[in-house]
Amino acid sequence: MLAIPKYVTAVLRSVALACACCLTLPLVAAPVEGLYEADVSVQGQTTEQRNEAIGAALEKVLIKVTGHPDILSRGELGGALGEAPSYVQEYRYRAGEVVEPQGSEPVQQQMLRVRFDPAAVDRLLRQRGLPVWSVDRPAVLVWLGFERRGKRSLYVPESDPEPQATLEQAAWERGLPLLFPLFDLEDQSAVQLSDLWGGFGTNIRAASQRYAPDAILVGLLRAVRSGWQGDW
Repeated sequence: MLAIPKYVTAVLRSVALACACCLTLPLVAAPVEGLYEADVSVQGQTTEQRNEAIGAALEKVLIKVTGHPDILSRGELGGALGEAPSYVQEYRYRAGEVVEPQGSEPVQQQMLRVRFDPAAVDRLLRQRGLPVWSVDRPAVLVWLGFERRGKRSLYVPESDPEPQATLEQAAWERGLPLLFPLFDLEDQSAVQLSDLWGGFGTNIRAASQRYAPDAILVGLLRAVRSGWQGDW
């Protein structure tokens, strides 16, 4: 797996905050599905274990719905996670990824997908005087460049879907819709490697117009010993 989620999430958090603070701008928004649901790992199926996982799921949902990653550090939501089961609309268990703890046999994670009642969650936030971000979110167009062993290349999703899936998962956790260039002949003639690494924003913006994004995110990923290093 492409090991970039940690700083990708940090970048998308900044993008989400910037977009959430610009709700009065005439943005061409895209509807986002799944804002009121989340997947979390769960240790077992007892009521206590399930309620603990439901609290973790509500935390993820509150971040997506408000657009603020630090929403739970604010005093207005004190005790809200303890009431999380009362906001649940439905939940289901499913098998997760197989993980290999060091020195142990592979173990398959158990996951819990929780969907909360949108009206109840919105009411909770509004009663506490907190923001509710519409399901129509600014669409972010992503251009990626890779550098491996001194060789640079533009990212073409069709040739390697894993980086796109990693980014989309991180974006889903922030409630942001992502767009990726088709990288057809029109894109290939409009954007060159030198545009990304040289920071030539004019060319990138011109090539992005056909997708009508609300924001443009450019990532330069370099392979290092520990995984990947990114500039955004």
